[in-house]
Amino acid sequence: MVEQKIKLPSSSYPELIKIIQAYNSFNEPKPPKEVASILGTHDTVVSANNGFLLTINIIEGGNKKKLTLKGKKLANALSHDYQDEVCSIWSELVTNNEFLSKILSAIRIRKSMDKSTLQSHIAYSAGLPKKNYILTGAGTIIEIFKVSNLLIEDDGKLVLSHAKPVSSIISDTTIYQEHESKYEFEKKDIKVKVEDKTHPINIQIQIQCTPSDIEGLGVKLQKMFKELNTNIISEEDK
Repeated sequence: MVEQKIKLPSSSYPELIKIIQAYNSFNEPKPPKEVASILGTHDTVVSANNGFLLTINIIEGGNKKKLTLKGKKLANALSHDYQDEVCSIWSELVTNNEFLSKILSAIRIRKSMDKSTLQSHIAYSAGLPKKNYILTGAGTIIEIFKVSNLLIEDDGKLVLSHAKPVSSIISDTTIYQEHESKYEFEKKDIKVKVEDKTHPINIQIQIQCTPSDIEGLGVKLQKMFKELNTNIISEEDK
């Protein structure tokens, strides 16, 4: 028995990306016809992919739709060819979707699958017939898995990637060091550890951010710790 159904995309991955970018041309919700006019295609092409885009939280709305905040970030990253950001956002969208997560779990259990078998499995799991346009959509799902660095090809087979998704890594090395203080950034939650020999304190701060938020973060943290250090000295002088 199929536990969950999902509307698969009906277009290839490059075509799906064009639809997402077309939505980014508007600030207000628009019907499929206006989105399709940007692409020079029929509105049914957009409509046929909207179900999937709604399911994974890239667009929102009723008869007229627009990009979600996450969808807009993805569209902007795609437009500027920020591959790390694209990987990060797709990874988050996939792992937050129950159906797509179950597909990855099935691959994990089987260790590996060839592309045609995985396409058939996606179609079956979605409760859809094994028709050409359905298999095209399933192939797009596979491309999304690969772009998000969750799935890789190994000796002609598709296997789960052992690499950490970009969304879960910032850096495992010290990126800034000054006056006996250490700043260590680890994984998705940025862990900041401060060790000061003059003033024996230990502070840990968890910061939620995406790779696009990294720029300028070191300067802000430096300023914050200088203020903390000043406050500590002021308290000791009292």
